[in-house]
Amino acid sequence: MARVTLLNLETLCCIARLGTFAAAAEKMHASQPAISARVRDMEVAMGVTLFQRQGRRMELTAPGRELVQMVEPLLRRLQGA
Repeated sequence: MARVTLLNLETLCCIARLGTFAAAAEKMHASQPAISARVRDMEVAMGVTLFQRQGRRMELTAPGRELVQMVEPLLRRLQGA
Protein backbone atom coordinates (compact mmCIF):
# COMPACT_ATOMS: atom_id res chain seq x y z
CA MET A 1 0.00 0.00 0.00
CA ALA A 2 1.41 3.39 -0.99
CA ARG A 3 1.65 6.07 1.67
CA VAL A 4 3.02 9.56 2.00
CA THR A 5 6.16 9.83 4.13
CA LEU A 6 7.95 12.85 5.56
CA LEU A 7 10.77 12.24 3.08
CA ASN A 8 8.25 12.31 0.22
CA LEU A 9 6.85 15.63 1.46
CA GLU A 10 10.36 17.09 1.78
CA THR A 11 11.03 15.93 -1.78
CA LEU A 12 7.85 17.59 -3.05
CA CYS A 13 8.80 20.93 -1.51
CA CYS A 14 12.38 20.68 -2.78
CA ILE A 15 11.20 20.07 -6.36
CA ALA A 16 8.72 22.93 -6.05
CA ARG A 17 11.49 25.26 -4.84
CA LEU A 18 14.17 24.20 -7.35
CA GLY A 19 11.96 23.45 -10.36
CA THR A 20 13.45 20.15 -11.58
CA PHE A 21 13.71 16.59 -10.34
CA ALA A 22 17.43 16.61 -11.17
CA ALA A 23 18.10 19.71 -9.03
CA ALA A 24 16.11 18.22 -6.16
CA ALA A 25 18.05 14.96 -6.49
CA GLU A 26 21.35 16.81 -6.24
CA LYS A 27 20.20 18.89 -3.26
CA MET A 28 18.84 15.84 -1.45
CA HIS A 29 21.82 13.60 -2.30
CA ALA A 30 19.58 11.12 -4.11
CA SER A 31 19.29 9.77 -7.62
CA GLN A 32 16.82 11.28 -10.06
CA PRO A 33 14.97 7.93 -10.34
CA ALA A 34 14.59 7.89 -6.52
CA ILE A 35 13.08 11.39 -6.62
CA SER A 36 10.70 10.33 -9.40
CA ALA A 37 9.68 7.25 -7.41
CA ARG A 38 8.88 9.36 -4.34
CA VAL A 39 6.63 11.61 -6.40
CA ARG A 40 4.97 8.63 -8.05
CA ASP A 41 4.35 7.07 -4.61
CA MET A 42 2.69 10.27 -3.39
CA GLU A 43 0.56 10.57 -6.50
CA VAL A 44 -0.63 6.96 -6.14
CA ALA A 45 -1.33 7.35 -2.41
CA MET A 46 -3.23 10.59 -2.89
CA GLY A 47 -4.87 9.82 -6.22
CA VAL A 48 -3.81 13.13 -7.78
CA THR A 49 -1.17 14.43 -10.18
CA LEU A 50 1.23 16.76 -8.36
CA PHE A 51 3.41 17.99 -11.24
CA GLN A 52 3.12 18.59 -14.94
CA ARG A 53 6.11 19.01 -17.21
CA GLN A 54 6.70 22.45 -18.74
CA GLY A 55 9.72 21.94 -21.00
CA ARG A 56 12.55 20.89 -18.69
CA ARG A 57 10.87 22.28 -15.58
CA MET A 58 8.21 20.68 -13.45
CA GLU A 59 5.24 22.85 -12.59
CA LEU A 60 2.93 22.11 -9.68
CA THR A 61 -0.67 21.30 -10.45
CA ALA A 62 -3.40 22.94 -8.33
CA PRO A 63 -3.46 19.98 -5.88
CA GLY A 64 0.36 20.08 -5.77
CA ARG A 65 0.36 23.79 -4.91
CA GLU A 66 -2.20 23.23 -2.15
CA LEU A 67 -0.14 20.44 -0.65
CA VAL A 68 3.08 22.49 -0.72
CA GLN A 69 1.29 25.40 0.98
CA MET A 70 0.12 23.08 3.76
CA VAL A 71 3.40 21.19 4.16
CA GLU A 72 6.09 23.90 3.98
CA PRO A 73 5.17 25.53 7.33
CA LEU A 74 5.15 22.12 8.99
CA LEU A 75 8.57 21.25 7.59
CA ARG A 76 9.97 24.58 8.80
CA ARG A 77 8.62 23.90 12.28
CA LEU A 78 10.14 20.41 12.29
CA GLN A 79 13.52 21.78 11.21
CA GLY A 80 13.38 24.28 14.05
CA ALA A 81 12.60 21.62 16.65
